[in-house]
Amino acid sequence: MFRECCRHPGITVIALVVCLAASGCRRDETPAAGARALPSPGLQRYDGDSFSVLYPEGATVQEEQPAASAVALVRIVGPEVAIRPAAEDWVLSGPAYVLDVTTYSKGEVVPIRAWVEENAIDPEALARPTIEETTVAGEPAVLVTTFGGDSWIRTYYMGRGTRVVALRFADVPPANSPIAPVQRDVYAFILGSFRWEPGDNAP
Repeated sequence: MFRECCRHPGITVIALVVCLAASGCRRDETPAAGARALPSPGLQRYDGDSFSVLYPEGATVQEEQPAASAVALVRIVGPEVAIRPAAEDWVLSGPAYVLDVTTYSKGEVVPIRAWVEENAIDPEALARPTIEETTVAGEPAVLVTTFGGDSWIRTYYMGRGTRVVALRFADVPPANSPIAPVQRDVYAFILGSFRWEPGDNAP
């Protein structure tokens, strides 16, 4: 599949690596809600504690030290890219995208929004984040958005039984990055592929 973003006149040919890393990541290609997320050519699956997500082949999954309140943290890091917008003399380099997957234990079964407001919001933060209820792959979720300087930091929280999973990424406006539209497609795909797996933590 050759993505329309790869034909954008403001991006040089080296941006193709980003498009290839995101191949198969259209929103309408995520599995149906309730179906097991099975990898297909060009995709890999990360299996967490009672959940899974798909991500584009070529990315790496790095285990990181989680915060004291978390059980586990992994970082899905896209391939390194170097992109020079047409008619510019600067190059954007670094990972094509980065998404954090954090697992928490609630200790007791409580509504996910109540848990987020109690445990995931810094009461001393200079700017209060926005909190809204939404869905991720058909599952109830809470979206917390904070301002990150040149981007919006978006964290989606899903809860099941005593388990909470958070998917976090920087949503960069297209005006700030030539690969922002591709990044948004990749993040939308990963979110859409999220699945809870049968197990002891089922409601």
